[in-house]
Amino acid sequence: HCFKKVRVDLKGKEGAQTNQVVAFFAKEQRRDVESFLFHSGHWILASHKVCFGAKDNSYGSFTAPLTGNLVAVKLVHRFGNVSCHARRGSYWSFWGCGERHSDGLVNTIITDHYNRILMPTTQLERNADGFKWYKIPGYNSESPEIVLSRFSSIPVFRGERLRLWYGEDLFDHGEENNAGRVCCEVYAMYSSEKDIMMKLFFFFLAFSFAVIPCEINARGQWILASSLVCFGAKGNTNGWFTAPISGNLVAVKLVHLFGYVSCDVSVGTNWSFWGCGENKYQGLNSLVDTVITDDHNRILMPPTKLEKNVVGTKWYKMPGYNSQSPEIVLSRFSPTSVGRGQRLRLWYGEDLANLSEGDNGGKVCCKVYAMYS
Repeated sequence: HCFKKVRVDLKGKEGAQTNQVVAFFAKEQRRDVESFLFHSGHWILASHKVCFGAKDNSYGSFTAPLTGNLVAVKLVHRFGNVSCHARRGSYWSFWGCGERHSDGLVNTIITDHYNRILMPTTQLERNADGFKWYKIPGYNSESPEIVLSRFSSIPVFRGERLRLWYGEDLFDHGEENNAGRVCCEVYAMYSSEKDIMMKLFFFFLAFSFAVIPCEINARGQWILASSLVCFGAKGNTNGWFTAPISGNLVAVKLVHLFGYVSCDVSVGTNWSFWGCGENKYQGLNSLVDTVITDDHNRILMPPTKLEKNVVGTKWYKMPGYNSQSPEIVLSRFSPTSVGRGQRLRLWYGEDLANLSEGDNGGKVCCKVYAMYS
C-alpha cells in the first residue's frame, strides 16, 4: 500500500485559529474532551455481557464508559431468548416477542437508574395490546444486533449506571406469561456534532498530520471521507463533508450511525434512515430521498435515471437498498472530477427542493466513504 504523509500548519496567521480553540477548551472546562476527540461517532464497548429477563424486575445494568453526550446504544446478542408468551414457540426472540407482532416490534428499553426512558425515542412508540412497543427502522425483534438511538444526545458521566429492560417488565404490565433471559454485548456512541468549536478542533487535529492513500492505489477502494456527518429533513439542514483526495469520484457510501428522518412525523412507521420508512403513498416505502450535491446544490448522485417523481419532488429507486438499509451506496454511471478538500453536501431531498417539507422531521448522522475510479 502507498500512503502520503502530509504535514499541515494549523496555526494560520499568528496562530489565531489554534489559540482560539485552545482558549475555548480552557474557558469552558469541557469534561467530554476525551469522548469528542477520540470517540465521537464510534462505538465504544460499555460491557462484554449484560443480561436481562422478561419479568420480575430482572433488568440488566451497565455503566457509561465515558463522560460525554450519549446518543445511541448498540446491543449485540450473545445468547438466550425472551418471550411475551412463553407457551407459544414462535414468540421467542432476542428483543421482543418473535412472531407475536408481524411488523417485528421491539420491547427492549434503555433507562437511567431512576427508570426514566432514554431510548428508544418516543416517536417510535407503537401501542400493542395497551403497552409501549417500538418500531425500530432497520431492525426487528430477531435482529442479531440492534441500535437504539435518540434524536438529541443526553449528557452522561463516566461510570453512570444505566439499565437495560424488557418493556413489559419495566411497566409491570402483561408480564405474567413472559419468560426467558437474554445476554448481550453493549456499546455506546457519543456525539458532539452540535458543538461547532469542538468540531473545528477535531477538523484541525485530524489534518495536522494527515495520512492519505496515494491516488493511484485508491481507485476502487472505499476511503473514509468523514466519521460523522448529520443532516435533517427540513429547514436547509444539510450536512457536509470534503473529498478525501483529488480524482474521479464515482460513488459515496453512507453508513447509518444514529437518528431518523421522516416525510410525515405524524405517522410513527414513517421514520427511517434515508427516506420515509413504511409510507406506501406512491411507493415511498421502497424509495430513498437522500442526495449528494456539490457546494452549489447541483445533484451529483443518485443519477437522474433512478428518479421517481412524487408530488413534484425527486425520490429515487436504489437497486439493492431502501430507506431502512443500515448502509447505502449512492453511485454514478460516469465519474465526476473532484479536488481534495472540495466540499460536498448531504441532503434530504425534500429539504433540498424546498417542497413538501412542512411535515418533515428528524436528523440522521452517518459515516461517509468515497470511491474513485
